[in-house]
Amino acid sequence: YAPGGYYGTPLERILPVEMLIHDQERVPQMTILFVIDRSGSMGLVGPSGYANIELAKEAVIRSLDMLTPLDRVGVIAFDTSPSWVVPLRQADDIADIAGMVATLRSGGGTSIYAGLAEAADALPDDPSRLRHIVLLTDGGSDPRGIEEMIGDLYRRYNITTSVVAIGEQYAIFLERVARAGGGRFHWAYDVSTIPSIFTQETAMARRSYIVEDEFYPRRRAQSPILEDVEGIPPLRGYVATDPKDAARVILVGGEFDDPILAEWQYGLGRAIAWTSDAGGRWAADWVGWDGFAGFWGRIVRRAVTEGLNRTSEISVELRGADATITLLAQDLTGGYINGLDATATVITPEMETLTVPLRQTAPGRYEGEFTPDVEGVYMIRVVGSSPDGADVPAVAQTTGWAMSYSPEYVLRDYDPRMLARIAAMTGGSELETPDAAFRHDFPAQEAISPIWPWLLLAATLLWPLDVGVRRLVITAEEVRRLRRSVAERIGLRRRAAEGMPVPASAPHLSRLKAVKRRVLMERDVSPPQKQPVAEPDIQSTEATPTPAESAYAPKPEPPPVPGDSRRGAGGGDTLSRLLEIKKRRRR
Repeated sequence: YAPGGYYGTPLERILPVEMLIHDQERVPQMTILFVIDRSGSMGLVGPSGYANIELAKEAVIRSLDMLTPLDRVGVIAFDTSPSWVVPLRQADDIADIAGMVATLRSGGGTSIYAGLAEAADALPDDPSRLRHIVLLTDGGSDPRGIEEMIGDLYRRYNITTSVVAIGEQYAIFLERVARAGGGRFHWAYDVSTIPSIFTQETAMARRSYIVEDEFYPRRRAQSPILEDVEGIPPLRGYVATDPKDAARVILVGGEFDDPILAEWQYGLGRAIAWTSDAGGRWAADWVGWDGFAGFWGRIVRRAVTEGLNRTSEISVELRGADATITLLAQDLTGGYINGLDATATVITPEMETLTVPLRQTAPGRYEGEFTPDVEGVYMIRVVGSSPDGADVPAVAQTTGWAMSYSPEYVLRDYDPRMLARIAAMTGGSELETPDAAFRHDFPAQEAISPIWPWLLLAATLLWPLDVGVRRLVITAEEVRRLRRSVAERIGLRRRAAEGMPVPASAPHLSRLKAVKRRVLMERDVSPPQKQPVAEPDIQSTEATPTPAESAYAPKPEPPPVPGDSRRGAGGGDTLSRLLEIKKRRRR
């Protein structure tokens, strides 16, 4: 399982149990530090078709999936000198860490001591309870001081070290380094096994997957495997796993009721998981048990599926709310069987029977749909009548299919440490009761909002007004005239609305007309000038008049023009009135 390095492999997909434990209370915080050799030899392409450095990066990235967000991780690359590829940090952003690991490149010499010395300086002050070093190298190096340094880390700080050696030949002192560090030594003569070794090391460093304690397995469900079994001997250990949603757990054990024996339907067959061993370490009492051979015989028979025609294949795929049954019918020579009258009989988890007709959609391919309403295991029996009318059906096969719960309905255990960390990061607190969520005891917070955009908008709008005020001068007299004009206009409109007669000409128009007439008259008539009363002098009348007399002497009236209303009768009176008006103005 996880300690065996099977995490992320096809075997994990097939088994009814998950390799990782999701109960965070059982998983202590751990810091794992990968020390990777990046010398020039790591860039060579091996029999797997990949360079060793690429497999090392894949191993580190795959190991990240086994860490929780509370765990810590770091990567040191070394040639003749060390460098941090991923500084020690929490594994809460796997994608970011994987991107940093992907930048690792090979080139240079080899100094294992330099890489481990860098790790020895960083790990003693790390806050995690479990601290583990994984060293990966493909060559030898000067061994002086390495074994002593790793042994000191293990004795003083309980920091363990495991070593992964690559290649057909490796330095023998690397085995001693692993023993001195309380870890494990792995010889990766097949470099393609490096990712599995790294996941195994990550699980083993956790120290929570191996449970060694004597216990009696307890029955959780009935199964043909346990038929005629009266007493079950004790076990002395097992590998901790989590059951999958559609799995059927038959035996449980340990403090947390971990699966010991579980099964489920997978594809055309059945997969069974036994999490203890079958030898003298954990199952020593089972080896001498009379029912030991029968127990394993029933497990093998339980895993065998029936079928009259092994050349045909049945698959079930969930598409939306419907499940599609697909039959691929072939004969013994591999040719397609067409024209079958195929029918699928489905037995639901509630023991109800559904009949699903299968229609041909392609050569040898038949499909039918049904709607699964209940989560669990569905048994499916497909029978196809031969097109030539033979009594023996051309296809007769039984299979099973399991429908799991939708991921959104999965009830997962919460992690109190993670919730406390979120509350601390955001400045909040942990609530003891649900009622505490409605308490109005939040501290007052000061908020600052920038106002410069509003000030800039106000300045833009007020700028034209400021220019107009400084350029335009309005006196009090002009204000009074405006008020009078407005009042007169309002009065005229009110009179018109009330039906009262409106003057033909408004008062202000009358005044304007009077001023216009006065100006026109001033252009044609000179103002009178008072002259001293004196006797006319005949000689003086012939002399040149003085400037004053020339300017103010009345001009002789021209002869009357026919049709001129200002002359003739009444003409003198009009001139007198005009002169009188001019006098009044001058006064």
